[in-house]
Amino acid sequence: MSRSFLISYFNHMPQPPQQMIVPDACFHIYNSGADGGDVFLEENDYKWFFYLLRQLVRPVAHVLSYALLRDHYHLTVLMKPATESPASLPHDPARLDFLIKRLQYGYSGKFNPELTELRGIPGVFEPSFRRERIDSLDQLQQLIRYHHHNPEIHKEVDDFRSHYYTSYYDYTVSSGYHTASCGLGLSRFGGEDAFTAAHEGPLMLVREDWEP
Repeated sequence: MSRSFLISYFNHMPQPPQQMIVPDACFHIYNSGADGGDVFLEENDYKWFFYLLRQLVRPVAHVLSYALLRDHYHLTVLMKPATESPASLPHDPARLDFLIKRLQYGYSGKFNPELTELRGIPGVFEPSFRRERIDSLDQLQQLIRYHHHNPEIHKEVDDFRSHYYTSYYDYTVSSGYHTASCGLGLSRFGGEDAFTAAHEGPLMLVREDWEP
């Protein structure tokens, strides 16, 4: 029995119900490459993901933080109230959930097809993305900091500040990718100085808490 068959079998087994993405609430959204494979191979891959994030997610959510690593991604999104989203876009939980899936489908559609075929698994990401509702300011602050430190935690870089594909770059460098809602994020820390100081302190989260 092939490995790809087993992976496909277990991925399609009944899973416990996940939280629904609802308006006017904050969520941590994250996923990894199918079968642990890489999902970002070159700069154009990151740029394409950012483009889809702006086109599909930002109309209905504020992106407070993100981290794109070689084999997985993290997002912190504050969903907008239904009254603040364009009338042409979905507001019910099932359709909001589908927007995140469209982000992954859209990215997979442009990913290296030869590599996808070589893996023997459809799609680039694991079929079901994970999500956690964030209900406290302390939890939100810790999560944003954790996302920014993620490249260093995973040993992709020696200093998290040097990784271009987290929202820390948006927050601190004027030439960033302009994907995060930095003003809103800074307000959750009490301003720019407090934001910078918070990133110098020890992390309170264990990496297994919120890893795909």
